[in-house]
Amino acid sequence: MFGDRVKHWITINEPWSYSVFGYAYGTFPPNRCSKGGNRLTGAFSSTARFSRYLVNRDCEVGDSGTEPYRVAHHLILAHSAAVQLYREDYQADQEGQIGISLNTEWMVPYNETSEKDQEAADRALAFMFMEPLNSGTYPVQMVTHVEDRLPKFTKEQSQLVKGSFDFIGLNYYTAAYAADIACSNDGTKNHSYLRDSCVRLTKVKNGIPIGNEKHYCKCPKKLLVTFFRAKVTTCILLIVQTGSDWLYVYPQGIRDTLIYTKLWYNDPVVYITENGKHE
Repeated sequence: MFGDRVKHWITINEPWSYSVFGYAYGTFPPNRCSKGGNRLTGAFSSTARFSRYLVNRDCEVGDSGTEPYRVAHHLILAHSAAVQLYREDYQADQEGQIGISLNTEWMVPYNETSEKDQEAADRALAFMFMEPLNSGTYPVQMVTHVEDRLPKFTKEQSQLVKGSFDFIGLNYYTAAYAADIACSNDGTKNHSYLRDSCVRLTKVKNGIPIGNEKHYCKCPKKLLVTFFRAKVTTCILLIVQTGSDWLYVYPQGIRDTLIYTKLWYNDPVVYITENGKHE
C-alpha cells in the first residue's frame, strides 16, 4: 500500500535483543534459558540493580548455549529472504532501500595496554550479526569459541545472506569495559552465550562507572568559569549517569563504532536509527 512512498525499509530492529534477552538471559519473552545459563558471575560485573534488570532468576526452561544462536541464525535468514523479495519484486519500481537495525555497545579494553583485553573487546564486538551480513559467514571468533553449537549456513544461504542490506541502522546508547577471562573448560555441558566469548563486561572501573570520569582542560585565558562563586581557570567536564542503571553517557563510543564499522565491514551506508539518553 505504501511501497511507492516509503523509501527506507528495516526488516528487523535489534535481532540481538530478541535472541539474547529472550533465549540467553530469559528476561524477554519467551523467557527461555538453561538453569545457571543466565548467570552474570564471571562474564559480567556491574551494580546489583543492573544484574536484576538483566536476569530472570526463575528461568529454567531452554538452553542458553544453543538457542540464542539458533534464533539469531533464523533471524538472519528471515531478514535475508525479505531483502531478496524486496529487491526482486519491488525495488526497481519503488526505488527504495532496505536494511536492518543492529544494536551494540562500544567496547573499551579494561586495560588499554593489555593485548588480551584489546582482543576481548574485539571478540565482544564480533558477536554476532554484522559479519554474516557482510561476508556470508560467522566471524572466526564465534566459530572458534562456539564450535559445533553454532549453526552453519549452506552455500546457498551464505550467498543469500552476504550483502543483504542497502544500509545498516545503528542503535547506540552506551559503552562497557571488556576484559579477557579464561574460557570455561571444565568438561561440562553448561554452555551459555553469555560466557562463550570469554569476555568479562563491566560498567565500572576502579569504582567509577564508564563515562563518569572527570576530564580537565585549561580554559582559554578570556574565559573564566564561576563555580560556587569562585572564579577558576580550569574547565571541568563531568559526564553523569542517566536514570537507567545500564545507560552511562559515553558519546565518543558512537564515533568509535562508526569508524570500526567503516574499517571492518567495507564502509557500509549507516543510519543512526536510535541514540540518546534518559533524564
